[in-house]
Amino acid sequence: MSSAMRQILSLLLVWLLCVSTSLAARTRVPSQAPASPKPTLQERVLEITPGSLVEVRLKNKEKLRGRLGETSADGFVLKHAKGQQIEERKISFDNLKSIRSIDEGGKGPRAIW
Repeated sequence: MSSAMRQILSLLLVWLLCVSTSLAARTRVPSQAPASPKPTLQERVLEITPGSLVEVRLKNKEKLRGRLGETSADGFVLKHAKGQQIEERKISFDNLKSIRSIDEGGKGPRAIW
């Protein structure tokens, strides 16, 4: 094979490679817009109406049910029954694993995690 023929063949192969990558880039499905970041646990707690019935899971695997009380920058108060008394427990956001609002209309829980 002559030198000129090799050059022509090389140029043809480079051209085909460029065209195929260009076509592949055009037919590629555009990536979806980046998803908005998930709300933090603090933001999720703020979405729940105070006084709502909630189920809380702590990082130490403890599970509590009660009513959502006051919310602060550090955590929130959970009012739950302990025996015959209502106990108020301060829960910090650092110890919170998940929280979900429980629908009192009989439709079951509505997850907020």
